[in-house]
Amino acid sequence: MLDHKIKYKKKIPHKLKRRINCLAALFELADQEFLNIRDETKDQEYTAKAKSSDFQDQTTAAQQQRAPLDAFSFLSLAQRKFPNYSFQGNKVNDFVDELLEIAPKVTPVEIEEALSNSAESLKRYK
Repeated sequence: MLDHKIKYKKKIPHKLKRRINCLAALFELADQEFLNIRDETKDQEYTAKAKSSDFQDQTTAAQQQRAPLDAFSFLSLAQRKFPNYSFQGNKVNDFVDELLEIAPKVTPVEIEEALSNSAESLKRYK
């Protein structure tokens, strides 16, 4: 599209055509990568939801305690605890990064316990 609009009914020097074609290829590659990232993100969100729903049933307590916290596992947990709240992905990621700076080994199980233990305080917070 880009190269068609620039070249349309114009005599363009070979050097510029080459640069236009390079840019068109880069845009196509970037577009494909963004689609791949989107699809992989959806897959990881689905996996995190599936893991959290089966987590309590299929894993031992020791495995649950060792599972690492990431944005996907936190979001899955938070959406279960607060189904009416719309979480923003970038804020969830920043929040989890901050949590991991404070407590690098915190697990989803520990976060779930903390949310359960302070549910009343969280409901009052606006």
